[in-house]
Amino acid sequence: MLPLLRTVHDFTFLAGGPAHVLTLAALVVSGSIAASRARLLPRWVIGVGLAAGAISLLSTAALLWTPASVLLPLGRLLSSIWIIRVSIALIRGEQRTGADIRNGVMV
Repeated sequence: MLPLLRTVHDFTFLAGGPAHVLTLAALVVSGSIAASRARLLPRWVIGVGLAAGAISLLSTAALLWTPASVLLPLGRLLSSIWIIRVSIALIRGEQRTGADIRNGVMV
């Protein structure tokens, strides 16, 4: 019975930890890149999304190095902040203005 419990514990850690954060990273990074190309969100929101994605990707090191587990909640927190901010922007209908682009370069 004990080996079965250990297997279930390992599976729940993988599903709720690195696997969840890794798929969340894919969502946040792809959303940030798409929003950046379409100039739909402020630069800081895109930056938070890319940082959350990078931290979430690094957190998969928790599979091999236990201290990297600290990055799991940090990746989730930043991703949650990004999702909330993007939701607010969508509800308000926010979009970058022409003032954010000078001489064909995003400012």
